[in-house]
This record gives sequence, structure tokens and C-alpha cells, in this order.
Amino acid sequence: ISGERRYRAALLAGLDEIPAIELDVDDQETLEIALIENIQRKDLTPFEEAEGLLMLQQRFSYTHDRISQVIGKSRTTVTETLLINDIPDRIRAMCREAGISNKSILVQIARAGNEQAMEHALRRVAAGEVSRDDLRKKPEKKAGRPKHFTFHFKDKSLPFTLNLAFRKAKVEKGEIIDALRELLRRLEAK
Repeated sequence: ISGERRYRAALLAGLDEIPAIELDVDDQETLEIALIENIQRKDLTPFEEAEGLLMLQQRFSYTHDRISQVIGKSRTTVTETLLINDIPDRIRAMCREAGISNKSILVQIARAGNEQAMEHALRRVAAGEVSRDDLRKKPEKKAGRPKHFTFHFKDKSLPFTLNLAFRKAKVEKGEIIDALRELLRRLEAK
């Protein structure tokens, strides 16, 4: 039997008959229908919903697109909800203890990457230090190695090319000339 919500709504509306479609299904299809019906309930926690979607994906080989069609949610929502399954049990328990049950916050915690980063994000949310939007922002990239300036000289009439690398990002023409003079002086001294 599927359509528990429809049945209860019909009773509340005072209907004596409920429009229904009778299907002849095997045990596997019955389980599939029941699982889909369960996922569509409104009182599921994000963790229960994510586990249900994962079961559809693994047990019935549903793609994200197929899941979105049968439960009536966007593919993006399905993909994001499935991410919640990446949260380890220990972090899930911490989320429950902290009262964090907002799906979009849980998705951002899952996106934090490793367990340590997830715990850090969770603690910041629980302490009220950050919001979901703060978690969504990409961290600023740390300054890497400074770029080096390279002077390239190539003339087809000459039998060589010259690449002169400087240890800073910006170099003036005079600095290139000074470097070439210093190089010439050292070569002549040998």
C-alpha cells in the first residue's frame, strides 16, 4: 500500500472513497515504492533523507536525475542531500547534540572535506561564529610563491636566445640593462 499521506488527507477531507491505482508488483518493487513514499515525508531529518536517497541510488541503481524525477525535487537538491552521507557518524552525533539539523548547513559541513575540517566548521556554527552563507564562501587563497619576472630575448638573426629570470614580479628596463651589464662584466672577468 502506497499513498499514506493521500489516505490521511482523504480521511481529513471526509471522503468516503479514495481514487487509487491498483498495481501488481513484486517484493522488490514494493520496497522501492515504500522507500520513495518514505523519502517524500516531511518529518524526515536531513540524515534520514540522505540515507534514503543513497539507498535508492545503491539498491535500485537510480541516477541523481532519476531520483529527482521520482521524488519531485531538483537534481541539485538530490546531489547536495546525498553529500550529507559523507559526514562521519561521530560528526553526525555532534550535529545532533548541537541541534544542527538545517540541511543547507549540513551540506556545507559535508563540503568542508576531511573529518577535522567538518568538526571545525560544526563547532563554528554551533558557537554562532558563522552562518551558512559564511560557510559557503570559498576561503581566500593563501599567497603562494611570488611570481618571478623573466626577460626573454630572441632574434632569428642571432644563434642564441636569452632568458633572464629575476627574483621579483616587476622589473624596470634599467634593471634589465644593469643585470646584463653585470653578467657581461662577470663573463669578461673569467
